[in-house]
Amino acid sequence: MKRLLLSLLIVLPMLANARTEHMKFMGIPIDGTSAQFGQMLVQQKNMTRIDDNFYKGTFFDVKDCYVVVGSNRDVVCGADVRFPKANDWQGLSSRYNKLKEGLTKKYGEPLDAEEFFDEADKYDTDDSCRYVGVEANKCHYLTVWSTPVGQVQLKIENFKIEESYEPQIRLTYFDKLNYDETDAIKYEDL
Repeated sequence: MKRLLLSLLIVLPMLANARTEHMKFMGIPIDGTSAQFGQMLVQQKNMTRIDDNFYKGTFFDVKDCYVVVGSNRDVVCGADVRFPKANDWQGLSSRYNKLKEGLTKKYGEPLDAEEFFDEADKYDTDDSCRYVGVEANKCHYLTVWSTPVGQVQLKIENFKIEESYEPQIRLTYFDKLNYDETDAIKYEDL
């Protein structure tokens, strides 16, 4: 009986901790309100606040990255990094592959990955055609890592900025605990 009680005393705190652990972005737990999380980005990571939930700074030694803080009911659920525009396929694919290698070292083998072009005979023939393929939304480069506390997605996409689109890398971090909790709240409305 003593062994059972001792085992429970050891295991229960571990289980409670696993339930309260959050995904980290730049070493900062994805938790709290948007304002609190943003304040940590500014104070701890020297990000510059551009607007509500929108910051600019250095990420993975790349300057001028934009970070968008994703929230639901003002609870932070994720963070989205937009890397500066790459002017050619070599720049896009090189950055994508470096990030993919680093993320694989940190999180292990990806849960899923797809790397192809629609109409490959037209868009996957050389680097200039690949870049045009990204601009035409024919590029499908997406890698996903999953952890017990969240998920990370790396993607090449043609992203709309103001009135124009720009081929770039997008890296998104999702916190499972906050996402699940805020998602459950919306079902209370039903």
